[in-house]
Parts: sequence; structure tokens; C-alpha cells
Amino acid sequence: MLELFYRNRGFPKVQVNYAIAGNHLRLAIDEGTRVTVNEVTFAGNKHFTVEQLFKFATGPTREHSNTVAGALPFVPDDLTEGADLVRRLYISDGFLHVVVQELDYRFVADVPQVNVRIAICEGLDSFFCEFSLGCQPTYRVEKRRQDMPGVLHLP
Repeated sequence: MLELFYRNRGFPKVQVNYAIAGNHLRLAIDEGTRVTVNEVTFAGNKHFTVEQLFKFATGPTREHSNTVAGALPFVPDDLTEGADLVRRLYISDGFLHVVVQELDYRFVADVPQVNVRIAICEGLDSFFCEFSLGCQPTYRVEKRRQDMPGVLHLP
């Protein structure tokens, strides 16, 4: 549990050892080097801006580490979760066949930082279009059109 606490704050090589002597617990923690994210880049994005995608991609890391600004800790699981949020963002906007590829991590030489690349294959954009039924509809088209904007903006 203590290792997880450190890993979520950018210490991927933390080691925690303990020793029990009588009624005393001794913890020995080797944090290792704290690794931060240097930059996050996107490839293949045309529909959303880099700023929009960045918020989704880094959201889980910022939430778990309580980091609002400044250096973002390198937490691979959180970045993977953020990439999945990016995928779901595309799907919610009609890109049903979007593919967000496995994240590419490049460690920066001589400094404990990582560059993250997120490659996106957007695919085709899907949307609703006019259609008609050959029978008497149960619901009036005009009523449905009035209801649609409210339905589309629900959380």
C-alpha cells in the first residue's frame, strides 16, 4: 500500500521493506528517483485540439496525485486510463471506430523525465441523419427533434 502511494506520485522504482522487533515496526523506504512527464504529444488528431486531448489524457494523473499545476508525476497506469478517456471522448462525438494506440514512452537522457506520445486513428465520423418510416410513428418527429439536444448533453 505504501509502495502504491509512492508510485502514484512518480516514484516507479520505490522499494519498501519492514522489520518487526517486539512491538515496533520499522519501515525502510528507498524512494528512488522521482520521474515526471516532460511532455505529452498527440499524433493523428484532427477533430479535437491538443489542449482538449491533454486535459483528458492527464486528468487521472492530476486527480490521483492532487497536482493542479507544475510537474506531472509519471504514473503509467494513470496515463493509460487517460488514453482510454481520450478514446471514449472520440466515441462520444461519433468516431465509433477510433483507435488509440498503446502509449509510447521515451525517457529523456540525463534527467528523470518521460515524453509521452499518444497516437490516434480517428476513423470515420458517424452522425444522425434524416430517416423516415413507412408506417405511422409512435412519436412525432418534431417532438423527437425538440428532445434530442437535451438528451445529447446529458452526462
